[in-house]
Amino acid sequence: MRYHTTLSRTEGWLLSKTKPIGTIALLASLVAATQATPAPALREGDVTLLGQWQYTYVSNATYTGVVVVGAQGSAKLTATWSGGQFPSGTVSQSGYVRPAMPEVEFIFTAAAASNGHPYNPDHFHCTMLSSNALDCYNVDTAGSTSAKFILSRIAAPR
Repeated sequence: MRYHTTLSRTEGWLLSKTKPIGTIALLASLVAATQATPAPALREGDVTLLGQWQYTYVSNATYTGVVVVGAQGSAKLTATWSGGQFPSGTVSQSGYVRPAMPEVEFIFTAAAASNGHPYNPDHFHCTMLSSNALDCYNVDTAGSTSAKFILSRIAAPR
């Protein structure tokens, strides 16, 4: 079914004259929106990473741990795992934090597992979501990559 409307000469003239004005107004508003000042990027001094951060992620096992970030950029991790190819256990890791806001890396250089098995140190690649949450994934030194996980602040610096 087709609808056909006949415009009077005056109505057609008004539509043809206002259409370009509406288009120009729309384009001007789009240009103004794209030139609006973006939110400032987070800088190193804006947010402190000091304190305790907690995470849980699933890879070949379920890992749950706490990362403590010290004043000099040191990072210490204590975690447990369950499932996977080895019996449940704990691991302690040490390393450092490399912030390049909004990106943050937790690079662990040494690891010791409670069961005596070798443990590949972790390397968390994170993006700052807020001052209390980072969106992360882990790539250990053997190249195993985890699913994404949230690293959440559980204690502020003392």
